[in-house]
Amino acid sequence: MLDQAQALLNWISAHPGGSLILLFVVAMVDALFLLGAFVPAAIVLFGMGALIALGSLNLWSTALIAAAGALAGDAISFAMGRRYGDQLFESRLMRRYPDLIHRGREFFTRHGGKGVMLARFLGPVRSITPALAGASGMSAWVFILVDLPAALVWALIYLVPGILFGASLGLAAEVATRLAGLLVAAIGLIILGIWLIRTAVALFNLHAERWVRMLLSWSRRHRRLGRFGPGLADPTQPETPALIAVALLLLLFGALWLIIFDGALWRDIPSAADALIHQSMSDLSTPWGSAIAHYLSRLGQWPVYASTAAAVLACLLWRNRMRAAAHWIAALMFGLSVTLLLECMPLVAPPTRYFGHIALGTPLRDLVMPTIIYGFAATLFATLRSSTVRLVSYAIASALIVLISLSRLVLAQEWASLITFALIMSLMWIFALTLGYRQHRPERLSTFSFMTPVLAAFAVAASMSWGVDRAVSRLDAHIPLAAQHVLNQAHWWKRDWDTLPSARIDVRGRPSRPFDFQWAGSLDQLQTILEANHWELVPPLRATDSLRWLTQSTSISELPVLPQVHAGRHPQLSFRRTIDDQRQYLIRLWDSGVHVRTAYGEVPVWLGLTVEQGIRSGARLFRYPVTLDHSKPPMPLSPEDPSMKFKLVASAGNSVWLIQPAKVHYTPPQNDARRPDERPASETSH
Repeated sequence: MLDQAQALLNWISAHPGGSLILLFVVAMVDALFLLGAFVPAAIVLFGMGALIALGSLNLWSTALIAAAGALAGDAISFAMGRRYGDQLFESRLMRRYPDLIHRGREFFTRHGGKGVMLARFLGPVRSITPALAGASGMSAWVFILVDLPAALVWALIYLVPGILFGASLGLAAEVATRLAGLLVAAIGLIILGIWLIRTAVALFNLHAERWVRMLLSWSRRHRRLGRFGPGLADPTQPETPALIAVALLLLLFGALWLIIFDGALWRDIPSAADALIHQSMSDLSTPWGSAIAHYLSRLGQWPVYASTAAAVLACLLWRNRMRAAAHWIAALMFGLSVTLLLECMPLVAPPTRYFGHIALGTPLRDLVMPTIIYGFAATLFATLRSSTVRLVSYAIASALIVLISLSRLVLAQEWASLITFALIMSLMWIFALTLGYRQHRPERLSTFSFMTPVLAAFAVAASMSWGVDRAVSRLDAHIPLAAQHVLNQAHWWKRDWDTLPSARIDVRGRPSRPFDFQWAGSLDQLQTILEANHWELVPPLRATDSLRWLTQSTSISELPVLPQVHAGRHPQLSFRRTIDDQRQYLIRLWDSGVHVRTAYGEVPVWLGLTVEQGIRSGARLFRYPVTLDHSKPPMPLSPEDPSMKFKLVASAGNSVWLIQPAKVHYTPPQNDARRPDERPASETSH
């Protein structure tokens, strides 16, 4: 999939005219009467903004094309309103959306010509306001003069987030190109998900009553199969028997699911799909990604969700919301039942058992609980509130649940099939509870007395959980360490150098740029030699350093350098040497996992990679260093240096220098990131 996405980006870069035509069409359709409410133009504009940041498109030409498309769509809608007048809004199709028409008329009546400009930035009324303006008899020239600047500002507003993301995408591509492609897909899915939630909420608001009537009608025609429908949808019928029946059916469905897809009774290995997903997530693992995943996973563990659940129950009882409290207890009881089912069922062992990782935190078996707690809490708060509040509540809860689920995949805490099971079971129960609650005297909950203390409890519990269990001290369980073994120095120098990796392994587990040299010695000694040859140690990356990317006058030597990944590990040290304000050489060093035995003891072998970097600028808003793939930097050390021994060899068609000091003495650095039990015995003994 990533290969196809990369091919699409390459095509767009080679054919910018085609992408601009697509942008014009999407912007125009987004502005057409009624149709625009169902076209996610924001996704396309976001993507175009990313391409602007990457240098594939020009900012102002792209903004003008988007504005022209939006203006064309508005003009067509305006002409439809001028031609058909009120008949356009009294058609059979428009009768299905009375609330939308009412809000649009009310908005245009209140704001008049100014409303044309304001409606451009308001999704619900944007698609009908130009038609209302045409039907009202507004002058076409007045409409164009008002709509033109609004369309241009609208295009810029929707392009800027994509430009900012494109900047981060370019930085991510410097670390790992394929990871950058994954980020494109992930951000696109998030935006699409928000748009789908928004559309679903709008459709539910328009058709909820009709769907309930259809459910009741179906239940009356099917007395046996539909006996539970009135209990949930009919306010005059008791809902408790129906909820108990739904819970039992879900538990039966869950048991069958676990036996078929995750049961260990007839197999003791994961399915091919689970293994593939796990391997794909492992290939994309990075130290920073593992750190973020660890913090996110903590949000789905019992200290956090239990505190949140207790806060919700306490607020409901304090405000005497007994019906809401009863539904909340029902939600928790079902979650506990599913958790007990997971504990009793013989399941395939988690990935940590097969692949040797140490799982961070508790097992996944309680994912149902955080999903129900966060999802149903958002549902309770959204009840009897505006569509905007409901949309925000559902979007936040959905994002939190998805991030927790993805974090557990990244940390190899559970298989994808079991995560899917937990999500389906939880969402089906939330839907049943929500239907019953909203049809049987729902209660409106206050923001101050309910949501504020619940969010405060969640934030305090999350902070305490992060503070008690710092990721920094345990992340090495998910950062692949180089396997340590010892070679004879003469053998390494003669032939065994070829057993070491010949190229950097990226986040996809594939060879990337070949290594230039292997250094057998201490990093302190190498640093002294490099600094004597005009190389400068690159300082660790700090969050405040990113502000330098926003300046246009900063030389490349002052810009922060992003660490790349080799086999899931960041480089141990990096060095830079400035060529001019626009170019620099960069050396990155990784631990090979190999030590050579010398007369002075064992010394580590480091894998070195030398690249040339230039500056990339995006829309004259930022600049950052990027690797120039076509360049061949010179050897960082002089082969004529009598204090070192050099040997040029060939590996996989590439030249590799073997380097070692003439006099070797190694003392392990005091700031070695590895734990003492993970270092070779030779390191701890010298």
